[in-house]
Amino acid sequence: MVKILHKMQNIKSGSFLITGGTGSFGNALCRRLVSLNITDVTIFSRDRGKQESMSAKYPFFKFISGDINEREKLMNAMKNIDYVIHAAALKDVVLCEKNPALAAKINITGTETVLNCAIESGVKKIIAVSSDKAVNPSGVMGMTKAIMERMVKAKALETEFKSSGKDTASAISLVRFGNLTGSSGTVIPLFIKQASEGKRLTVTDPDMTRFLMTPEASADYLLFTLMHSSNGDLFIKKSHSVSIGTIAKSVIEIV
Repeated sequence: MVKILHKMQNIKSGSFLITGGTGSFGNALCRRLVSLNITDVTIFSRDRGKQESMSAKYPFFKFISGDINEREKLMNAMKNIDYVIHAAALKDVVLCEKNPALAAKINITGTETVLNCAIESGVKKIIAVSSDKAVNPSGVMGMTKAIMERMVKAKALETEFKSSGKDTASAISLVRFGNLTGSSGTVIPLFIKQASEGKRLTVTDPDMTRFLMTPEASADYLLFTLMHSSNGDLFIKKSHSVSIGTIAKSVIEIV
């Protein structure tokens, strides 16, 4: 208990940078951080409109508009940062299938840029957010996430080897989430839209399953990972699977 309280106190006194911080997960994480009186937060993302909306809620945050492949902007953003939460990604499955080069540029090359900048900036800890689609992937999004996971693990080992005997090396870890309920590009908002418009729900296979997490639960689990993970760790939260058919029936009943 003493160790946990000490770790929590360290986090509370630290500074955070969240890439892709304007999404549903980023918003949930920001709410959680503020509830813990953590206000030294920098949001790094491409959507300026969403940043302006968030800045109305969190005027004490710092907002930087940029792409994760813009090395100079990232280096400037990471000055005096303790913890980097890398959540920026191309997660739209259809868009990834149509443009695999773009998916690779964001999910793989962009992650490499974030890791290199964080390490060079002396960040204490980096948590990269992955997806359950990285396990035995059949689509482009999952494939790029699987490569991203392996790259993060390799970078963690490389950093550990180069910094042997030093106490200031950056610790790099992974956390893998399931589908975030309500997140853009996921099935629930699509089903709700189709049901509210009186359309037939586009269920390809009702027996297909999804691991669902609320954005709030994912934010809490990320902080758990931040406190308890060591360099090279991958954290996966045990959760129940739900069939697409069950989700579709539930949406129809509610809408």
